[in-house]
Amino acid sequence: AQTRAPQATPLEDTSNIEATTGSANISEKSYAGSALIESGVQYYHQGQYEMALKSFSTALKTQRVSKGDDSVGIAMTLGNLGAVYLQQNKLEEAEKVLHEALDIKRRLAPTMPVADILNNLGNCANIRGELEASLIYYEDALEDLRAKNGRKADEINALFNIGRLEVQRQHWTKAMI
Repeated sequence: AQTRAPQATPLEDTSNIEATTGSANISEKSYAGSALIESGVQYYHQGQYEMALKSFSTALKTQRVSKGDDSVGIAMTLGNLGAVYLQQNKLEEAEKVLHEALDIKRRLAPTMPVADILNNLGNCANIRGELEASLIYYEDALEDLRAKNGRKADEINALFNIGRLEVQRQHWTKAMI
């Protein structure tokens, strides 16, 4: 059966972050690099991945100078870098930054969904042919969204990824659920 190749989960515009984490409120409305993030998102959506990569990489350097290595904004920028690397089929680079983003988000913002990162890690595993690992990531993404009242569009994306994977595995009944 012919299935659509995994695509990176859409980017987050981190130029206006407002998230409540545990007991701390994070508000990075105008943090360093926000114009670069906006440019990176635009380049990404135009398919100009090299330009997006440059924008996000420069923004990340700026963020790390101004915020240190630990902030939700940095995690979101790392997630965006991972999406770009995934589109470029640079799986090792994508997985590295996605795992770093996942770690930071889970530590600093435990109530924020991390499904976008999990879906992209699942896409990396899927492209490598690691279908069982891919399914675990996709199912974790769906569980994360449901537990944290994530956006319906993201839930649909996770369900689509699971269905596409089950078609790849020729588990027809599971693909239709």
